[in-house]
Amino acid sequence: MDKRVIANLMEERRWVEVTNNSRRTTENVYAMFTGSVVWHYPRRLFSFLTLALACVEEGRFRQRLISGWVSYKQIKIFISCAIQHVPLLDQVPCSITVTNADRVRNMVSILRRGPIARFISWHSGRPAHAAELLSFHSAEYIEELVQANAVGAKKLCEGTFLNPGSWGAALLAAGTTLSAMKHILDGHAKIAYALVRPPGHHAQPDRADGYCFLNNAGLAVKLALDSGRRKVAVVDIDVHYGNGTAEGFYHTDSVLTISLHMKHGSWGPSHPQSGSVDEIGEGRGLGYNLNIPLPNGSGDAGYEYAMNELVVPAIEKFHPELLVFVVGQDSSTFDPNGRQCLTMDGYRKIGQIMRGMADQHSNGQILIVQEGGYHISYSAYCLHATLEGVLNLQAPLLDDPIAYYPEDEKYTMKVVDIMKKCWKESIPFLKDI
Repeated sequence: MDKRVIANLMEERRWVEVTNNSRRTTENVYAMFTGSVVWHYPRRLFSFLTLALACVEEGRFRQRLISGWVSYKQIKIFISCAIQHVPLLDQVPCSITVTNADRVRNMVSILRRGPIARFISWHSGRPAHAAELLSFHSAEYIEELVQANAVGAKKLCEGTFLNPGSWGAALLAAGTTLSAMKHILDGHAKIAYALVRPPGHHAQPDRADGYCFLNNAGLAVKLALDSGRRKVAVVDIDVHYGNGTAEGFYHTDSVLTISLHMKHGSWGPSHPQSGSVDEIGEGRGLGYNLNIPLPNGSGDAGYEYAMNELVVPAIEKFHPELLVFVVGQDSSTFDPNGRQCLTMDGYRKIGQIMRGMADQHSNGQILIVQEGGYHISYSAYCLHATLEGVLNLQAPLLDDPIAYYPEDEKYTMKVVDIMKKCWKESIPFLKDI
């Protein structure tokens, strides 16, 4: 009898893990994920994607550069993530493997097939024009990138390479982010999400850094200022310091830059900033760059506390007319590049806090810009949770498939106690344990 109880308990947990497509969410929407293994290309098997993504037919994304933006309308919420039909997706390697395209494919897949899909509308991006780039970057730096692209490939700094196809992808990422911002500025939506690659928040006005060539968020902020917005606030939760964005607005009081990141310091000539609390801006910008270097393992509760105790009060004092929310899922508990231990719940809460600040200070207007996040499947889940929070949904649409398992000690104790009882009854030499 006890053995059957154990088997039933194990079967119940197996059902939770594998058959999410059989469980409805609180809003009666199927979580359309299966326990089958996902194949993106022949001979490449991502076994860890079980339960993470619905199957995608072979080659579906082969000829598509993923770059797009997501928008929100008051009557009907919709999100847009454009997929541009150009064969560049696999030609943007900034490092050997860490920023590979499959993580972005999975983000697109979860937005298309997950329970949040009914809130989503997809819109195409566009390449940025040279004149637009000069609003944030120096002419000399842009010329350096153009010449590097003409040569075919160049190492710009340690770990960051401009390869064939990288320049086109960078232009598309920047232009798509600008399109998302313009969508808000023109009054077509209140919330827009730019799902772009390569990232940009390390790119400084005159140099590349950390896989970043063009500062997508910085360009969008400049567009907002040039369009008449007097104050813009940037909140960056990527695990690494948003040094490029901070550098671009270090001497102005019209932009408040806030970065929550792990304490990693400078990592070389391309990244001289330390991200410490004493880097607070200069001149007119004194006090308008706020760094929040958090201890490793801060987790959901630590980030929520930092948001409520530091970010929210700073935003309230600044009174921005627009919020830019720079997101990176490399703060997650499973990311190979970070140690901050955020789960889906943490990202969801941060999204809710950002939405609350947008509603209070900027008439609900908020631009979300994608940065890092390198766990090939869990990053997509954390993105899903972040957008749930920003959409201010009443209940989670999607359960966390893995992050909560180690915390389920009561379930483990129950199983162990049953096993112990079974041993005492069926194994003679253990009857007295």
